[in-house]
Amino acid sequence: MKWEGVHGAPTKPGPDLSGYYGDDIGTLTMEDHLFASGKLTMTEGSPDSGILLGWYNSEKRGWPPENFLGAVIEGPSAVGHYFRPLSATSQPGVFQDSSDGPVVRPDQVEHSWTMEYFPTAGAGRSVISVTLDELRKTLLLPVGHK
Repeated sequence: MKWEGVHGAPTKPGPDLSGYYGDDIGTLTMEDHLFASGKLTMTEGSPDSGILLGWYNSEKRGWPPENFLGAVIEGPSAVGHYFRPLSATSQPGVFQDSSDGPVVRPDQVEHSWTMEYFPTAGAGRSVISVTLDELRKTLLLPVGHK
């Protein structure tokens, strides 16, 4: 399985307005510890928008995601845009994310972020953890997702 970097896709059915960027980082497995970090600034925020940021199989792009580990940035827009962990299996439509997370708003403020995947945390189950400005949200992957 080949996994790549950053991925973005619409969260609602409709025309495919997706944009993708990925750099080939080689072959990874669900047994590999993964870590990424960076900075982000949101200058605009549409109520019907979403971004996936993480590791994915470049042959399986779109929504709902498949073969994905990382973060999703999306509403509800009344709150802002949650930065929360997301995991998706190779089975279409089988994914898990947290219901909330740290909030990023379209206020042009720079934020530091991290994503980390721990393959053996959580009593042998895997964990994906994301932070935004030191606020952490962790997702214990359901049994069978690894």
